[in-house]
Amino acid sequence: MKTYLLFSDSHGAGRTMLSVISAQPNVDGILFMGDGLSDLALVAELYPALPIYAVRGNCDWTLHGINAPKEQLIDLFGHKLFLTHGHLYQAKQTLEHLAEKGISLGAEAVLFGHTHTPYDMFCRVQSDGPLIHLFNPGSIGTSATHLACFGLLQIGNHGLLFSHGQAK
Repeated sequence: MKTYLLFSDSHGAGRTMLSVISAQPNVDGILFMGDGLSDLALVAELYPALPIYAVRGNCDWTLHGINAPKEQLIDLFGHKLFLTHGHLYQAKQTLEHLAEKGISLGAEAVLFGHTHTPYDMFCRVQSDGPLIHLFNPGSIGTSATHLACFGLLQIGNHGLLFSHGQAK
């Protein structure tokens, strides 16, 4: 089984990300959905062997040495995942655009941030259309309405298993 940590919207909470990573010593990689590339650069510096997949958010004005496109489709062990921050698809207003994009790419899941709100749901754009998994790890930085949280993705014989965790 492979395990990935999912982060988004750190906004200066690099130390919080590091504490989560240190509590998960057997993690196989990190997926980062934007807004905090400077924090992710710190993680990459301290964990140079850890694979990192990242996209830029609307607050990431510089890349800080991190290869972070606006969005990307990745394949992890035969599972296609679409990573985006969410602002390009109006994630704060609707999840339909995210679902449509993921389905059009043949993705099994869309991972996004931007809303600072944890999500874990399946969505169908058309009543007879395919289901797609939408997952938002929430913000690893604290906000007025949510505690610092992150996501876990386990990939095994069962397929994809997503869950949320809270930073201590």
